[in-house]
Amino acid sequence: MNRKGRTEEKENESSELPPPVITIRNYMLRLLGRRDHTVAELIRKAARKGYTTASCQESVDELTAEGLLDDARFAINYAEEKSRTKRWGPKKIRAGLLKKGVQPEIANSALREIEDGLELIQNCVDLVERRRQHFYRESDHFKRKQKIVAWLRQKGYRSDTIRKALPQIAEMLNV
Repeated sequence: MNRKGRTEEKENESSELPPPVITIRNYMLRLLGRRDHTVAELIRKAARKGYTTASCQESVDELTAEGLLDDARFAINYAEEKSRTKRWGPKKIRAGLLKKGVQPEIANSALREIEDGLELIQNCVDLVERRRQHFYRESDHFKRKQKIVAWLRQKGYRSDTIRKALPQIAEMLNV
């Protein structure tokens, strides 16, 4: 009985109903409704839910045939987003794609497609300018330059790109 003296039978009856049966396809569609996923991500998530690998693969094949699941499209969108919003370099984007389960050929293809539009040297300069105060803490010019190079490498930029950007960065920071 609750505070008002009524019985709680109706509430108990509704809570004892079995949960709705969710098929693996519906589960995957729900995941894809939030954002794009790779084939490997969907299979990994479905396996965690207890679905068999064979049924996962069957659903993935259906979704791929319908055009709802495409690793190449995911790779391009992921690469564009990370380069635009986080200013990641090509190496870090590629590592992220491989971690998500994208095949190396697809990752390389996506990077080639977006690299033409990227201004990698300018991105390096802009990134360092945003962290200018952080780098000014180091009084030794040589160490400051080392920290900048190490930080840009962590962001996924290649050594040759960093080397080309260093004169502009040195001019900006008086290194």
